[in-house]
Amino acid sequence: MIKTFYSIYPAYVVLIWLLILCSNSMFFAQVINQTQLEEAKKNVVRITTYKPDNVIETGSGIIAWSHKDGTCLIITALHVVEESEKLEVMFYDNRTTTLPAHRIERFDKDKDFTAIIVKNVQNAKELKPFNIVSDTTVKEMDKVFTIGHPGQSEWYPSSGEIRKSEDILYFAFSRESINPGNSGGGLFNDQFNLIGIVVSKRYGDGKALKINRALELLKSWGIPYNFNLIEKQEVMLGQQTTTSIWWYIGAGAVVGTIAAYFILKEDPIPDEEQLPGPPNPPSH
Repeated sequence: MIKTFYSIYPAYVVLIWLLILCSNSMFFAQVINQTQLEEAKKNVVRITTYKPDNVIETGSGIIAWSHKDGTCLIITALHVVEESEKLEVMFYDNRTTTLPAHRIERFDKDKDFTAIIVKNVQNAKELKPFNIVSDTTVKEMDKVFTIGHPGQSEWYPSSGEIRKSEDILYFAFSRESINPGNSGGGLFNDQFNLIGIVVSKRYGDGKALKINRALELLKSWGIPYNFNLIEKQEVMLGQQTTTSIWWYIGAGAVVGTIAAYFILKEDPIPDEEQLPGPPNPPSH
């Protein structure tokens, strides 16, 4: 029986190691993504537009810059705010209050991009700059997320994947549902770092202006912004470190198990049936 146990022992160890590694990686990813999602929501705003004929629409925007005096610059899609008679903005940390907003004179109709100004924002100086990554780090089939306000939902995350990244201006990405409430909001990678601004939907796919192109427009307009550019390897460092530790532990377990298996194969432990019994008592 003991011999049989040691013959299947390596398989048990490898199976247990794989289960531990997979469960730990998924748990780590879920915890990190939820934390990063909550942080990302703080820089996403809800924009309500009042247009002629009593038309009220909802869109999204991204905080690009904030000042301690309570002024915030919001970047968004042009079609969200154009032809509006009044704009109101709601912030994630203060969802009970809406603030009036004003359009800036600068916009790019072809790229569907503009910005608005909001004043008297509470705790504006406490807002952290958004982390962004270069569009060169984004590849086709990468997992992406949006945060917007579809229907009656607020700050609702949706997932998809990059369909096309070679276009110099835009990302095309898949989405289960895209509606005007997501327009103007952010497109994020799997670490919830900003990679684009959602501008439109076409044939079931979404289109996002690459963040690099959006920042070039702001710079050409002389408009300040405050983002943290993060390299891909830095973004993944925490997850890579934890995963690497588990790979080292797992590799050590496998190597040790294989070594033990061959040692036992050369000098097997006898079955219980073959173990010598107690010596016979001496005869008188």
